[in-house]
Amino acid sequence: MKHRLVFVVTHPTTAWHLLRGQLSFLDANGFDVTVISSPGPELQRVADRERVRVVPVSMSRDVRLSEGPAALLSLTRELRALRPHIVNASTPKAGLLGMIAARSLSVPVRVYLLRGLRLEGATGLARVALGGAEWLTARCAHEVVCVSESLKKVVVKRGYALERKITVLPSNGVDIGRFRERAETRAECERVRREL
Repeated sequence: MKHRLVFVVTHPTTAWHLLRGQLSFLDANGFDVTVISSPGPELQRVADRERVRVVPVSMSRDVRLSEGPAALLSLTRELRALRPHIVNASTPKAGLLGMIAARSLSVPVRVYLLRGLRLEGATGLARVALGGAEWLTARCAHEVVCVSESLKKVVVKRGYALERKITVLPSNGVDIGRFRERAETRAECERVRREL
């Protein structure tokens, strides 16, 4: 039996860039993988490249309280239909909505992947609200995964998550093979150099 694993991200760009190769690897290694994200052409490109199921659910990146209940309802409905064993949610809004929906459905494993804090740079009430959202998201998760030790320290210091709930896994690296010099790239570089 394949374990049903659902990734929830706000925008398909996140899945396209940050989940590259992970989705197909997990699918090939015993997981039934689905990505839930806002609709857009990149979402279908993720499905085609990674050979996984995708489900569109409208979620704007901006904090808009008026959109939250509808997005949460849609997300909960989709998760109920998918019946996942694991939900991995990341990005601030998808993390919050994904963890609340997964907890309300008693999903057995709930992971909040934290790549950074949206509240950095925010001030006043917005900063307080974003901090509260981080706290609530972490409370709904079984595990909080931070992409660096420094992020973990900030999260623990500010009280957003308990240290025992946090695992540090470095973020995706850079495939340096993409930058190796090849004949065609040399020719393209020369063409651009002449043009400029």
